[in-house]
Amino acid sequence: MAGWALLGVAVTSLLGVFGTHRHLSVLLGLAGLVWLGQLLELADNRYLYTTGLVAGPVAAALGGLALSSAAKGATSPLVDRSMAALLFATAVVSLSPLLFIDPGVWGLPAQLLAVDHNAARANVALGVSAVVVLLVIGVLAALVVHSRRVERGRRWSA
Repeated sequence: MAGWALLGVAVTSLLGVFGTHRHLSVLLGLAGLVWLGQLLELADNRYLYTTGLVAGPVAAALGGLALSSAAKGATSPLVDRSMAALLFATAVVSLSPLLFIDPGVWGLPAQLLAVDHNAARANVALGVSAVVVLLVIGVLAALVVHSRRVERGRRWSA
């Protein structure tokens, strides 16, 4: 559902319904397509299955990038680039539990990222990735709040 919603917002934005934020439309469209790529997890093929597993964190990073790019003008280019790097680093960190999970235990196809089947390491990686994701969500929320305050200040001073 989320993938279709992102695609719908991107298409209506490209058509000019919500203004002309083309870069935002492209990012939302890509996030929607990649989000729908998670359906590849249903495939009984290890390559497609792994692609589907990777699609979720990448789609979330693209969505976060779209959200942070909507705040442009309220932040410096260094903050924009740092936020993009942080989002994609978070996507990589959130994939780290896959290095230690054996999907064969649950009758799922083998995924290509597993290097060691160790439940203890998988739990540690899952905990670390959860903390990192929550911190990045907090940073992104703070960035959005800051950009709204800056925009509100511009309207009142004009």
